[in-house]
Amino acid sequence: MTDKPPLTHLTKSDRDFMSLALHLGRRGLGRVAPNPAVGCVITQQGKIIGRGWTQPGGRPHAETEALSQAGPEAEGAKVYVTLEPCAHQGKTGPCAEALIKAGVSEVHIALKDPDVRVAGRGIEMLEAAGVGVTLYDDDINILATELNTGFLTLQHLKRPMVTLKIATDQNGMMRTPPGHSRQLTGTYAQRRMHLMRAEHDVILVGRGTLEADNPSLNCRLPGLESQSPVPAIATSQTTVLDDYVLSGHPDLMLLNDKSPQNMLEALGQKGFTRVLLEGGPRLAEAFLHDNCVDEIVHFQSPYAFEDTSWPPEQSDLQLMGIENMSSQTKYSLSRVEIWPTDIANTVAVKEDAKDNVFFYSRVKPHFE
Repeated sequence: MTDKPPLTHLTKSDRDFMSLALHLGRRGLGRVAPNPAVGCVITQQGKIIGRGWTQPGGRPHAETEALSQAGPEAEGAKVYVTLEPCAHQGKTGPCAEALIKAGVSEVHIALKDPDVRVAGRGIEMLEAAGVGVTLYDDDINILATELNTGFLTLQHLKRPMVTLKIATDQNGMMRTPPGHSRQLTGTYAQRRMHLMRAEHDVILVGRGTLEADNPSLNCRLPGLESQSPVPAIATSQTTVLDDYVLSGHPDLMLLNDKSPQNMLEALGQKGFTRVLLEGGPRLAEAFLHDNCVDEIVHFQSPYAFEDTSWPPEQSDLQLMGIENMSSQTKYSLSRVEIWPTDIANTVAVKEDAKDNVFFYSRVKPHFE
């Protein structure tokens, strides 16, 4: 099997084409479980002749899509794919075999596939056929790992990854005072939240959130409604009253186990790879306590909503144990997004107020 090449072997064009493949792969998030979300770009003499990404339901694979675009021009071409081409016979033939038959000359791979049916066999097939293979081990490899954290977590831990999404004001509260508008963040941040829903397989809340908010838990971005995640409720009850919007959802799941780990293993057995946790502070604290949160996304309003008896003595962030993210060592800040807000605190309106979105990822993923 090929050794990881020195970074000097990679040109700027190599990195650019692989970066494009990574962007293409993101289009599959929330739509391809239990398969990974893969992107593929095929070039001939520096020109893109084919591109693809894993299609809804997990098939066709990215390589198949890109090869169908490239056609006969694929002979002698270079291929950039974000995950090792599969080497096993499923509903379709192995992607490694398809690349060999197409006559490609080189295949650049951002990440090896840990699936026991692949696990290096795709690379071995390509090399045995005389195809040059470049396996990345730099920042591209890190980005490819982040893209498929859900798939990798399922492969290694038999459970999906969990993204904890929280929205608070400056006081660390996930709620506003009684009598105030319940919305903490503005329109742009709300749209960003809905994009997150579209990129996850399951959205999970607790019984308290169901009763307090009667949520629909769907994606309401124009054109992405069909990518709404499957709703799930952590509850000891086995039915949902007809009064709730979700009661009529054909795919609604009720998770009756009190253990976050057991809940996730049950979802993993169904093939789900990405779970968005949107419940209240108590459900979030349970998942954090059991070490079952892989990413935290914190939407923060620029305002501190206050009233005569508000905020409570203990904030929601304190209840979850994450009131001071900068002092803990399990998660690190990976990026920050800033969005204009149209939410105004009637007590103190800030000029050019912004909603901040903080993305925290594990310092060391479970599967490493």
